[in-house]
Amino acid sequence: MKKIYIPTEEELKKIQQLSGNDKLYMYILTKVVEKMLNEGMIIKNGDKELITIPEIASAICYVYPQEIMYSDIAKQDLNLFMRLIERIPNNSVEYFEYLFDASTTIQYDQNLVSKLISLLCQRLHDDPRYRFNYKESDILNSIFEIDYLRFNNYNNETKDNLMTIDPIYLIKFLEDSKIDRDIIRESGNRLSDKINTYSSRYGINKEIGFNYRTRDILKRPDEKVKKLVRFMNK
Repeated sequence: MKKIYIPTEEELKKIQQLSGNDKLYMYILTKVVEKMLNEGMIIKNGDKELITIPEIASAICYVYPQEIMYSDIAKQDLNLFMRLIERIPNNSVEYFEYLFDASTTIQYDQNLVSKLISLLCQRLHDDPRYRFNYKESDILNSIFEIDYLRFNNYNNETKDNLMTIDPIYLIKFLEDSKIDRDIIRESGNRLSDKINTYSSRYGINKEIGFNYRTRDILKRPDEKVKKLVRFMNK
């Protein structure tokens, strides 16, 4: 099982402040989907309450289309089928993993690591399952476990790619203040865009949090949000 970074309550509040409740909801929802998939919780053996949430059922089936046959919710989701038709899978992992698993020296070369992070962004877009079955290495574990201090001195393009892999990187870099002023000034919009991209990896529509736009879901969560946060933190 791979490690999944779980944001603190303070980090969730910062996402809320920068991007609003709808994007916070999207982020929490996506993090729950990641955690479920990482723990092998698909439709057949997933949490009975969570897999009845339409967004979660569709996200799981987006990553594992064979699970559609076990979900009455997914069977009725026409948008899910459209997204699956448009998706172009990329199953060639050997060369990609070889690059990341090369040597200790290579893993600390900034130019090469920056290139690998860029490739990883595309790889996760093409094949979201890679997040859960990659060949473990020091550099990949550092990326997915949000070891942001390791990447503090990298250029802004690489930091931007890390934010695409997990938007919490933006919160981490803001806390550390080693980030370009333009990124700080545009942090709200940038975080929203990154959450959209992060969630779309699992077929989650960017309008999914619309109903929560005017609701403080940290102070006044409804039962669905309570359920998501409870699972995310357990």
